[in-house]
Amino acid sequence: MNPDCETDIYSLECQEWMSLVCDRCRDLFAEAAKDIWAAWWHDTTPPLYKDVADMTVYDCEKLKHLLEVQVAASSPHKATVEYKEFAWWQKIALIIIYISILVLLLVVCRRWRRTCKADNLPPIHNEQEDLLLPTSSSKPDHPPAEQCKPDETGAIPRECLRPLKKHGFKAWMQQICRPIFIHNEGALKRRQKKYEEDKKLERILNERNIKKWTKARTRAERRREMELESMEMMEFKQTSRK
Repeated sequence: MNPDCETDIYSLECQEWMSLVCDRCRDLFAEAAKDIWAAWWHDTTPPLYKDVADMTVYDCEKLKHLLEVQVAASSPHKATVEYKEFAWWQKIALIIIYISILVLLLVVCRRWRRTCKADNLPPIHNEQEDLLLPTSSSKPDHPPAEQCKPDETGAIPRECLRPLKKHGFKAWMQQICRPIFIHNEGALKRRQKKYEEDKKLERILNERNIKKWTKARTRAERRREMELESMEMMEFKQTSRK
């Protein structure tokens, strides 16, 4: 601080100097964004011994730093919490745990999708069976086990000697997406029939509700008429007594 403030911080000279410095630094900090050349030719004289009018933004920053140092020296030190770093084996264990959780979630989602598709799968009729069965021109991948038995001479058919083809991703996608893109007449008829049944059920429910509402309306009107008649009778009796 100012040498006057080192002897007595509550003295009049120290208080005046502090107020002037605060005003000066406030103006300098406000204009620091516009003044690019504030520290171009900086004076190395300590800001404590400078005139207030000659102070720059750099001097205000120095005073601010000195004030922070004095406040930190006077205040008790705060207890710092130190966290130990993870060891290499702990990091590897965490990565393995995260990967296992992700794989478990993927497996659960896949099984859930399979169960949902199995529940929502419509019954297969003759038309769908004809579509799903292979045509006569297309040969099966592998003949059934009954045809692969050796004949009287002990020879095995050549088709049975071929290895089984592995179903790849393309075959799996075709098997899953085939019911989505096949729209035969049977499926359209079932959908139309279900739509008509839903409309019929909705019509029946609407008629039932209309009957219920009309009955309630007639009851309310009858009750209102009876209340009016009773009020008229009461008024007539009162007038006849007078």
